Amino acid sequence: MIDSNTGVCKPLPLQEIDQGSTTSLLLFDNDDIASFKYIGNRSCWQGNCEVWSGVKDGFMYNLYLKHLKQNIDGGLLDSQYIPIQLNINWNGISQEESSMFREYYYNFEAGFPAWEKFDVSNCYKETHKLRFQITFQGSFFGIASIPDFERNVRLQIMQLTQIPEMRMHKFRVDNMLNEFVVVTLTILEDPRLAQEFLRMYRPLPGKSIKDASTRYTDITYDVTATECAKNCFLDPAGCIDFEMCKPFPGTKYKSVCHVLEPKLSTFDEKPEFVENIDCDHYRLIGVHTDFKFDYFNATNDTSNLSAGGYGSGSMAALAIPMLLIAAAVGAGAMLPVLLLCISWSAVLCQNPPKLPEIPDEISISFISTIGKGTDTQEVSVGEIYYSKTLNKGAVVIKRKDDVEHLVFNYNTNELLVISEKDDNLCEFLDIPLLVDGNYNPEVLVSMLTNGSLKFVANETTFGDIPGNLWQGNTEGFGNTIKVTYNELNWTFSSPYTTNMNRPLSLIGINKENAVVSYYFLSTTNSVPHEAFMPPRGAFCRPFADAKQGGPTLPPAFRLDAEIYEGKIGYGSKVFYYEDAKVLREDIISAHQKHQSAIIDRNYGVVYRIDVDTGACAASPLFPKDGESKAGLLVFDNADIASFRYMGNRSCWLGDCEVWTGAKDLYMYNLYLKHSTQNQNDFIPIQLNINHNGTHQEESSMYRQYYYNFEAGYPPWEKFDVTNCYMETLRLRFQITFQGSYLGIASIPDFERSVRLAIMKLTKIPEMRMHEFRVDNMLNEFVVVTLTLLEDPRQARIKVSTSDRDLPSQNSRYSVYFQIEDAIYSDQFKVETQGQDGKPIVFLATDSTYSIMSTKNIDGKGASLVKFKIWGNMRITTTSADTLIEGVTVDACARECDSERHSTCNMFMHCKDSQQCVMSESMYQERSDKHFGSNCDLFQREFAYDYRVYPGARLQIDRTTDSSVTDETLESCFSICRKKLMGPHVIP
Repeated sequence: MIDSNTGVCKPLPLQEIDQGSTTSLLLFDNDDIASFKYIGNRSCWQGNCEVWSGVKDGFMYNLYLKHLKQNIDGGLLDSQYIPIQLNINWNGISQEESSMFREYYYNFEAGFPAWEKFDVSNCYKETHKLRFQITFQGSFFGIASIPDFERNVRLQIMQLTQIPEMRMHKFRVDNMLNEFVVVTLTILEDPRLAQEFLRMYRPLPGKSIKDASTRYTDITYDVTATECAKNCFLDPAGCIDFEMCKPFPGTKYKSVCHVLEPKLSTFDEKPEFVENIDCDHYRLIGVHTDFKFDYFNATNDTSNLSAGGYGSGSMAALAIPMLLIAAAVGAGAMLPVLLLCISWSAVLCQNPPKLPEIPDEISISFISTIGKGTDTQEVSVGEIYYSKTLNKGAVVIKRKDDVEHLVFNYNTNELLVISEKDDNLCEFLDIPLLVDGNYNPEVLVSMLTNGSLKFVANETTFGDIPGNLWQGNTEGFGNTIKVTYNELNWTFSSPYTTNMNRPLSLIGINKENAVVSYYFLSTTNSVPHEAFMPPRGAFCRPFADAKQGGPTLPPAFRLDAEIYEGKIGYGSKVFYYEDAKVLREDIISAHQKHQSAIIDRNYGVVYRIDVDTGACAASPLFPKDGESKAGLLVFDNADIASFRYMGNRSCWLGDCEVWTGAKDLYMYNLYLKHSTQNQNDFIPIQLNINHNGTHQEESSMYRQYYYNFEAGYPPWEKFDVTNCYMETLRLRFQITFQGSYLGIASIPDFERSVRLAIMKLTKIPEMRMHEFRVDNMLNEFVVVTLTLLEDPRQARIKVSTSDRDLPSQNSRYSVYFQIEDAIYSDQFKVETQGQDGKPIVFLATDSTYSIMSTKNIDGKGASLVKFKIWGNMRITTTSADTLIEGVTVDACARECDSERHSTCNMFMHCKDSQQCVMSESMYQERSDKHFGSNCDLFQREFAYDYRVYPGARLQIDRTTDSSVTDETLESCFSICRKKLMGPHVIP
């Protein structure tokens, strides 16, 4: 019963509902009206109707019907009827009790109503609902009607599990790449289940645990014992005990429910009960008063339940129908259902957890930390392979100083030991001589399947992944060990992927004096046979000659990604350019600011740009920077070239090659597919990253899914970091190439060729080349204009690369002079592809440069007072002068005063054009002066640079000093300053 105004729902047993509703239920149930008798035709409000009459439970029914379809002549086209009218009479014992109901029907539409009309989910107070997915193989576009498909799925589930359709809600059908159809469905709880919860607990009247008040995790008021039992049973933290108590005197409450925190850390605890007349204690059946843990069989053991027990409708017994579904779908879907059974509560499973089965062939990526706690003595990473079919095993151990290969042949009992560092280490040993059982695949598998391992408790490890803890003795390890199995499904949240589950197991192994952590990142039925081959061949040739290269990605590309760190996910766009050593990642998240991170590995700088405000923060790129580390490692062919092939596995794009590698305690599993354009190149599909710290809480897992991959060079604007620089002056220069502009096949390719030519000549990275423009000059010359950013260190940006690794000659002028020298010696050439497909070589013939100001500085500063002014006078600019555009007179004075690379004795500043021309000449030496101009000349007052000592005289040393006669004081200042600076020398 649902109030349409408030939404309040009150469920009642059907027999308690008023008689008016019962009549409608009877009418629309064909099983009831099938016994009605035809009594003839009579007039009805829609003309002439057939009348059928019947009696049931003291009710007399006269049902008026018309056929669903009739032709013009009255012939029947369909045997089904349309209800038109219903008269109901009830003859009671007395006249007053007689009554008559009349119902008139219209707007009849045959067909299945939308299932939302039967939605009663708001009537349920349950805290847990089962939501599952079923994947069907087939084309989504081949379905004629999604509602019909949904109805058929519901009917199939109902026939298979005996669960009524009323409990199937939130049905959704998704199209996955036109290859799979995924159905998502929520199952409501059995309405009777709430009444059964209390029967699962044994009452101890007038009893209370001695320390109960210190273990209360949840307190609710004015609830019944049944409701309290339900809250306890469905507590996500697990609940074994609860107590129903009387409230404190004087309070308004009638009852108090206390849910107690379970103590499962030790199984020897014997709770001490005390008398308490105000409370009744309830303990889960199967957990005895001595606290010896036992499992309650929820489906078969009915000794403590009512005769009705649990039917297939209970949520606990729902595991059985779900397993039937899994069996119908296939074995691949059964594991998630089994895990779901475990995840609800231990008491919901029919039996204690079984030790997981190990496939006949496995490949494991592991991280091994030897030592206790933070006292780490040795850290190694690597891979383990084992084939029961071939009776062979292999281990690759990567330590700090070496990589070691162990190849086991259990047929011959031989072990081959090989070192990558030591070419002399390549020998066969007997397997029993290997003392350390950690690295013996057969011993490892034996340990994981050993019958002495007994289930201890549920345990959460590796961050927040639930698992089961087992404990026992295993031969080969010598001590009591603890094995934690963590079962986790690979799920893909991207709308471009299916939610097909694949098992992912994480195994942690602890023993005395050591911590060894194994990550079960893969289980396969086809370990590549190459894993068991001698890496150096049968004759132990040097490892470098036999080592196969790892995967390579295209040198430049863009892609979209979904990245998950634990449960936190965000989207990103990645732009990668290997030759320039730059990477850009645009972060797209609803919880974070829209930011872009541009990483320059030439200098070791990461530029973080707020897309909304344009604010830029530059910081050194340190090796421990986890955010950039992952992307850099994956998208750096030099790093992934050492990855090892582990075989093919299913991925969200079908079948992928999987390559694994490790570095700095990070373990990478990279899923790749071959490029259709170049079979030697791969396309990244997915990446799993695990980091295992010294402590378990430091463990983390990243998952990255890639799509919309496009090979090719991104626009250089994606790597523009000019707003991150604080410099006020930049070098802008032009290079003229002789050749036809119309002959160039691609301007972006030509631009990239020019950038690479400049980088090869001057050793400066492409990150400093911005505002690139290509102009066509009468189809005879091609002019390239380029702005050069300052060395990041000169722009007050901190870098992480050492000075010896940085490009040399980083100043603005030295770059230009290197280009200029190469041009005049006919050495600066650029090759690009022509429109005819043949290469074209462009020869640089000329170059010019100017200094651009990034901002105006107003006001008269300390530098300007060092110059003497000649107003309204100008000079003719020559190639020996330096031109700066867009600056104030004070900025021009400061630049001339602080010139580091050549002397500046005079400058000209023009008020209208804001041009600044710096000259090495003295005012008296210039014969090209003109009066009546809107420009001013400024002569350096050299006295500001020197201190005078009146009456003092130098003792001239002819070997080191020079003497010039007939010079004025100003010219002497100039000569001395030129001797100090020298041509193109930084003091």
